[in-house]
Amino acid sequence: MKPPLIATLVFCCLFGMLLQLFCAQPERPKGIVLQHPTGNYYPYNVVNNRFSLNLPAGWAVEEYTGNVMLKATAPAPDNGNNTEDYTENIVIETLPLSTVYNYPSSKTDSLPPFNLNALGRWFFDDLQVKTYDFKVIEIGETLINNNHAAQFLYSYNNPQEYNGELKAISYLFIQDHRVILATCTEFSGSFNKKRKMFEYVVQSMRFPFT
Repeated sequence: MKPPLIATLVFCCLFGMLLQLFCAQPERPKGIVLQHPTGNYYPYNVVNNRFSLNLPAGWAVEEYTGNVMLKATAPAPDNGNNTEDYTENIVIETLPLSTVYNYPSSKTDSLPPFNLNALGRWFFDDLQVKTYDFKVIEIGETLINNNHAAQFLYSYNNPQEYNGELKAISYLFIQDHRVILATCTEFSGSFNKKRKMFEYVVQSMRFPFT
């Protein structure tokens, strides 16, 4: 083989290796898993409403375009080994400021100050219409996405939803001139074991997602 031909073959091999090195796309990760003391989570972007949160691994998610923006649901329990047949879930809704604060729509350009009493009055009036025998367990405040949020823990009955007592924790806060309502619900007997998980998910909400 003539020397020029050998040099040409070597050059072609080196060029091909360099081309493969610089043009090859890295393999996309199959899924990011976030480890937390309460379990494993994955980041989820809510595309229609432009916010993100971390959801428990294995949960199903449905997005909507109305007042309800998202519903995330745990896998169904194994009824063969567990008498509980309710699957815990998280529902995130958006509500007009004028509805929650009883403001005229024309005044909602300026944000009302955080008012736990006003949020509580609206929330429990609304809950009374939707449920039976609700009992207020705890009322408090927290921060979500750097916003002051009302926090309500309560139990209730709703035969259309579940034939037994449910317990829920709901959060209300103002974001982008609207009220966000996040409600985390579980069978009363298991709620306390899931509360830290619910709190972590809601605290992970970010508006808008990056």
